[in-house]
Amino acid sequence: MDPYVYTELQQANDIRLLDLYPGAYNEPLSGTLRPVSLDQDNDFEAISYVWGPDVKDCAIEIEGWRINITSSLNSALKRLRLQDKTRTLWADALCINQTDNEEKSRQVRLMAQIYGKAARVLAYLGDDADGSERAQPLIERMASRILFDKGPEGALARQALKADDLSPVAALVRRPWFQRAWIIQEFVIAKDVQMFFGSSELHWKIFYQAIDNTFSFDELSLVRKESDRDKRALTSSGAIAFSTLDMGRDKSFTSLLELFDLFQDKQATRARDHLFALLSLACDGEDSGFDPDYIESLGSIVRRYAAVFVRRGETFTLLATAGLGPRPSLYPSWIPDWTTKRSTRFSPGVGSSTATYGAAGATELCARYDRDADELIMRGILFDQVDKIITLSHRPLDYLPLNEERDQASYLEKCDAAVQALPSYPTGDSLFDVQWRTLIGDRTEDGSELNEEDRDRMRQSYLSCRENLKVRLPNYADNRIETKDFLTGADGYDFESAAFYGMASHVTMCVTKGGYIGLVPKNAIEGDWISVLHGCPVPFVLRKSTERDGDIFQLVQKVYVHGIMSGELLLDDRVKEQEIRLH
Repeated sequence: MDPYVYTELQQANDIRLLDLYPGAYNEPLSGTLRPVSLDQDNDFEAISYVWGPDVKDCAIEIEGWRINITSSLNSALKRLRLQDKTRTLWADALCINQTDNEEKSRQVRLMAQIYGKAARVLAYLGDDADGSERAQPLIERMASRILFDKGPEGALARQALKADDLSPVAALVRRPWFQRAWIIQEFVIAKDVQMFFGSSELHWKIFYQAIDNTFSFDELSLVRKESDRDKRALTSSGAIAFSTLDMGRDKSFTSLLELFDLFQDKQATRARDHLFALLSLACDGEDSGFDPDYIESLGSIVRRYAAVFVRRGETFTLLATAGLGPRPSLYPSWIPDWTTKRSTRFSPGVGSSTATYGAAGATELCARYDRDADELIMRGILFDQVDKIITLSHRPLDYLPLNEERDQASYLEKCDAAVQALPSYPTGDSLFDVQWRTLIGDRTEDGSELNEEDRDRMRQSYLSCRENLKVRLPNYADNRIETKDFLTGADGYDFESAAFYGMASHVTMCVTKGGYIGLVPKNAIEGDWISVLHGCPVPFVLRKSTERDGDIFQLVQKVYVHGIMSGELLLDDRVKEQEIRLH
């Protein structure tokens, strides 16, 4: 059978639909492809599935011609095919000419209309595996409202599920479908979604309610063996991913830059699809600067997207998630790598990601992208340089052996020594207050600015937890202790947990050449510059480039420096503003 030859779509809003002919599961697939306009009413369903490996070892007959397809699409079509009548479907790998990059680029822009106009989306999670044939009745029981009954019926229902083996449900949630980048728009935009796995099918609301209930009832824990840490992590990731999708159906769409950050852990077969898959969900995704392109190089696409964000005044949001990472990047340091999950970024204040500052005062953002030089040009202040960095163990702060707890105490002692070595603080604050306020980013637990009552409470909490370190540490010579319990200070404020949360987020204390104290990311080095960029509420660490001549810098990350977080530098006549170029 000769290969099928696609005919060109004539109008901008034209798509192809697959009329899938009826047949039994094991019979060969056959059907026809026909062009239709999205401007007209069309009765069809859209398929959401995982592409899997790009090995097209199966085929479907289209009007006497052959189109090779992947085994995953082959399984989906066979499962969804009806036995007694034709079913009209839209499946991207068939309905888009995959050999025509220009057509692919145009069709991606129509995805929102396609999934929005489909009568429903058919989410195919894959064939039966890992006991999934037993999952449907379990899911239906897990979604039951009786679980919330406070009487004996609810208790019996919960205990019965606790006694059951829920591993088939856990295995289902771990399937790749939940982690795909493209399914975000396919699920969120759809009028309705029916979920298929093997011979089973469920309405998405039942599936969602069951997964959501696992967060409410300990009896519904999907992975019960403490030793199954990998399974637990993957199951939790899938459950959270599904919860996030459901939230998307109820909320107004946000900006593309925010979506990149929200869904950074999603997976895609092609790196560029991390960018294209979210366009239909973004409130600003229609900008022509975001047009998909399957011919342009990935590096060029990423820079094109970044240039749009700069042009639209989103430079700070861009910089806040960018910076030098542990591995070399293909992009300038001021552009995040949106094609992969990024390492944790320090977010001053330490205790909350919602803390706000005003380091740049009332200055307006001044930024432009020099495409020829591949540099971001901004206005700002090169304020000071990092002189000393306080080192700390890089191990996580979950359950720590005593010698690591001693490392924590040693770290605080090193902070003491560094701070007390200063003759005074440039702002006139007491060195003691500078130290404890810096450790928590000078903010409350919820990120609010400290008032006098907060300061008194936290100062006392700091004193209390330091005394606890002295008194309690020798008593735990042969035990492992939980850091959270160990580090609780007075008045219920978990001071050291807040401080060490920042350390766990790749931050440590530093002293600048001008005698300022701050919190910098752990990849900062001595000699790095502290900068305040116009229009940016927090300072940044910059590093003089070794790759380019002149005063060209690379972005490291955000930083907290005590005494310059509220626009103080803008009031100092001795401070000079200048052009700052980043690459």
